[in-house]
Amino acid sequence: MFRLDAIAFIWKRMGTDCQNQPEVHSITRAVRAVARITTPRIIFKAEAIVGPHQLMHYLGTGRFHGKVCDLAYHNSLMVQFWSSLASRDARLMTRALSRFPQKPANTAWATYIRCHDDIGWAISDEDTAFLGWDGFAHRKFLSEFYSGNFSASFARGEVFQENPQTGDRRISGTTASLAGLEAAIKTRNEKAISLAIERILLGHALILGYDGIPLIYMGDELGYLNDYNFPDDPDHATDNRWLHRPRMNWEKANHRRVAGSIEHRIFQGLATLIGVRKQAPQFHSSVPSFVLENGHPHIFTHLRPHPLGNVVCVYNFSELPQTLPADFCYYQRIFSPYDLITRRTVQAWDKLVHLAPYDRLWIVEASSQQ
Repeated sequence: MFRLDAIAFIWKRMGTDCQNQPEVHSITRAVRAVARITTPRIIFKAEAIVGPHQLMHYLGTGRFHGKVCDLAYHNSLMVQFWSSLASRDARLMTRALSRFPQKPANTAWATYIRCHDDIGWAISDEDTAFLGWDGFAHRKFLSEFYSGNFSASFARGEVFQENPQTGDRRISGTTASLAGLEAAIKTRNEKAISLAIERILLGHALILGYDGIPLIYMGDELGYLNDYNFPDDPDHATDNRWLHRPRMNWEKANHRRVAGSIEHRIFQGLATLIGVRKQAPQFHSSVPSFVLENGHPHIFTHLRPHPLGNVVCVYNFSELPQTLPADFCYYQRIFSPYDLITRRTVQAWDKLVHLAPYDRLWIVEASSQQ
């Protein structure tokens, strides 16, 4: 696999922003054609952090449909996850992802909740305005929240590359620290620790259940916290992205075998999700996801349709219990809801599906599991 780094910027033209120029796509198609002849098993992954409609060109549109790159990073999914987590509101995620174009069937998204780089708040003013929000204010809130400067924030991160002219501020930090684990451990608050672990597993359930191939970055499987020793290395001191690029800690890794430890709870929770995904053909990357409007501000839902039975994925972005009308499942031909993750019948008394704080459900028809 070749990662085509910053592919959107490889052709420069005076008078433009030097991004997404037509020659970029011509070069990529030419390189892909040569690779298909000489080494057909090579995969190209586009590192194109651009808008959804521009991103499609890197997977191929028109007569080049599915003939450019094989994979592309789903940056919007990552951004919307952290936005929904901070606001406890999944409506922006529902709006933004429902407008995403469908990719070619022979390509796949690379889904992730963190990577080796910073988080940039690629949230459009059009999407926020649809909800009656101010886009600039929401992006400012997210930077304040994830840098730990918002009074009610559970997150611990640092601002990366602040632009005083535009107000743009990116964020560095590990998944665990941004999800609240660092602050919870520092205060020795067991309830806060449990909620942070649930947020981490919520994020991994999202990238494992959504359309694509999930990427899990080193340390996320163990709950690595921010590495504040990075300035000790002169080569890293001026780049706080090394906050979430820690060295492997084998002693901490061994804690995953200690029942009840934080590392064990995260590792086993993630292993369960991976195991379920491997057994369910509905999660193959060729099966598209369709965002479902559910009318609930705290819950994000999407559908993975399949001849062997549909899967409805449900995610609660609140630390409070929530309910969703069971009719929501019936519309997808699921009359006896069964959760693949917990391997039990979904609690749906009073015609309501009941979700625990930060709950995640992969719901199928119970009869399909017999």
